[in-house]
Amino acid sequence: MVLSLAAVTILAVIAALRRDTYDTAIYRDYFQYCHQSDPQWAFYDDQNFELGFQLLTRSIAAATEDPREYFFVLTFVGMACTLHAARMFRVAPLALVLYFAASLYPLLF
Repeated sequence: MVLSLAAVTILAVIAALRRDTYDTAIYRDYFQYCHQSDPQWAFYDDQNFELGFQLLTRSIAAATEDPREYFFVLTFVGMACTLHAARMFRVAPLALVLYFAASLYPLLF
């Protein structure tokens, strides 16, 4: 479990420090938009983000204005949920994190 948590932390740091990409710019812009606008609670807001993502982003935006912290928390929370699911389904947590890091993570980050 300690190795899995270390791997998740490393992935979150990589996500926090990544340079501008097309995806990064979209999420960074939305994060900044959340600081400048009032919530429009609907299934999709005027930026076309789902309600759950709006709640998560606005929660992080309430705590920080630093996009690096936003990307770190967003990635860490998502991967922590993945670790929890691995334990629930009796899959080796480190194996799942390594699979995600090696195959899916580069596509997302």
